[in-house]
Amino acid sequence: MARINIPVSKGLTSRAVDINGIQLHLLERGKADALTKIVMIHGNVAAATWWEEIMLGLDEDQYRSVAIDLRGYGESEAAPVDATRGLRDYTDDIHGVVKELGWEQYHFIGHSLGGSVGYTYLLDYNNEVLSMTLIAPGSPYGFG
Repeated sequence: MARINIPVSKGLTSRAVDINGIQLHLLERGKADALTKIVMIHGNVAAATWWEEIMLGLDEDQYRSVAIDLRGYGESEAAPVDATRGLRDYTDDIHGVVKELGWEQYHFIGHSLGGSVGYTYLLDYNNEVLSMTLIAPGSPYGFG
């Protein structure tokens, strides 16, 4: 995969993980054993870097946060999205990352497209999501 190498703020870790046959890019902050874990999903025409200021504002002793570049965004690999599945290609990718991190329960924040993904994510993984905050989400029906 060709890397763009978008610069990130000091205090954040940037890395790629292999999930569902593609490379996804993550930004991370906070101690691995922090009690509160947060997944952050960006909106359309955006990337994980959208969450940098919020991540840096969280106490890294109390919060472990991860912002994920959805497939085809930021530094994640471009891969097809099967619109007949709604947004489930995205939710499968996010859940793969969460499992890779070893998280059992966490908070979910989504903006715009990330909020739309949140609706579907909650349907499939409601037993893992402690809370969901959606900022200007789109349709819960996906690409329609």
